[in-house]
Amino acid sequence: METELSVIIPMKNLGESIKEVLKTVNNCVQGINVEYILLDINSKDNTMICALDSVKLYGLNGRVIQCGKSLYGAVLNSGLRNAQGLYSTFVFPRHMYKCFIPEYLQAAKENLADVVFGKLPDSEKGKSLNFSSVKITGQEMFKAIISGYTSLDLGAMMFKTFYINSRKVYFDDESSVGYAEEYIYKSLLLADKIHQCDCVMERDESVEVPKTASASDDFACFGRIESMMRISELLEYCSADYDLKEKFEKEKIPDTVLNCVDSLINHGYEIKTIKKALKIKGYDKLLTVSQKTNKSIKRAVFNFNYMPWMYKPR
Repeated sequence: METELSVIIPMKNLGESIKEVLKTVNNCVQGINVEYILLDINSKDNTMICALDSVKLYGLNGRVIQCGKSLYGAVLNSGLRNAQGLYSTFVFPRHMYKCFIPEYLQAAKENLADVVFGKLPDSEKGKSLNFSSVKITGQEMFKAIISGYTSLDLGAMMFKTFYINSRKVYFDDESSVGYAEEYIYKSLLLADKIHQCDCVMERDESVEVPKTASASDDFACFGRIESMMRISELLEYCSADYDLKEKFEKEKIPDTVLNCVDSLINHGYEIKTIKKALKIKGYDKLLTVSQKTNKSIKRAVFNFNYMPWMYKPR
């Protein structure tokens, strides 16, 4: 029987918790021919053993792949390249959603969609746009996201595997920060057909594995800037919409740079140190705006560039 869905699950130091994660997902996909691809990221505990035990315990069609110290982008690519299902989806144990897979899979098949996603809860004011009753292109959805009208989460999306492989919709292997946002944008921009189903995307905190503090480089946030620069290059290739490209270059990218600036300030770095780091990377040249740029972003860019003593984290 043909595998309908590949469920890709990255895991690091989850221990016994991976059993509950797999049990929850397995209960959600009853009646669907599923394969599980479990990607271990250099776990220091018994995650690997627990994952293997769980696969046997629940009788799953699954395998565990050791990814060593690979960065997240490379790890998730390993999952995609090993996927044999008609469709693929990601489950992030520390950021899980309530059961959406059956509805997404049905919608994907009925609408022949490359990318499927759900609706945001009505509680998220200003972000509960409903596109399920109308046809919307990937570029239109991309524009809605960067304009702040709505949002998507990689942990609540589904992709046609043939689309992923034929269009080479992969993560950047060297990416460990910003990889999810970049992948969402890339998948939307290259898709021939996307679809929003009526399923509401709701977090399932009851089974989420608690997040753990980890040592990280404060300047790792620069990875988000790099990821948005790659999307800017992709836009030049796949879109003829000048306004969209201008909005991304003169609003989204400066906003991303300033978000990084804010993070560094909050970590105790002085603005002169941050400015020097930006200049070394060439990111200071990205802080340009146009007449159409959001006023608050335009003001923040001006203050940071010309009156840094006036700049405050947003």
